Amino acid sequence: MRSRKKMTALLYILLWGSSALLAAEPGDISAFDRLPGGCWRLGDSCQEFEFGLDRRRLFARTVMSTPTGEHVVSEGAWFHHPGEEQVIGYFIARDMGVELFEYRTLFQDDVMVSEVTAWDGSGNPREYREVWTFTGPDSYTWELFEDSSGSMKRVMQGIFVRETGSNTGR
Repeated sequence: MRSRKKMTALLYILLWGSSALLAAEPGDISAFDRLPGGCWRLGDSCQEFEFGLDRRRLFARTVMSTPTGEHVVSEGAWFHHPGEEQVIGYFIARDMGVELFEYRTLFQDDVMVSEVTAWDGSGNPREYREVWTFTGPDSYTWELFEDSSGSMKRVMQGIFVRETGSNTGR
């Protein structure tokens, strides 16, 4: 497990050309400060974020609008894991073909990078990378990369925009 952490750290340094990747200080998840408030919308999806328990975790929920109403399709939380010495997240999902997402998340300036393992209902994992590039206080570009024969290939992308007001999801 330790060698995987070292390889992940090395990969980040090589990809971003900087050793400034951080989750702030141990236990600090303030890099998530920009997310709470309103609904981050992409198409029919709305992502909502809220700090909890002394700002030591960030709760996240995704709501989909469908003709039959709004439905929560995933929820979970990020927090600093003292044994792993990094920010991790666990999210459960429905109607996505995935039961559990495990996140390992780092920040560099306006970019959030997460190594993601997605577990299906049979316990089979798939490896992904999510990159959120914040382009302003109320928008970010989301990119999803999938491990394909040892290299990451972009398979999805979109722009999330924050909406505030009374019609922002749940």
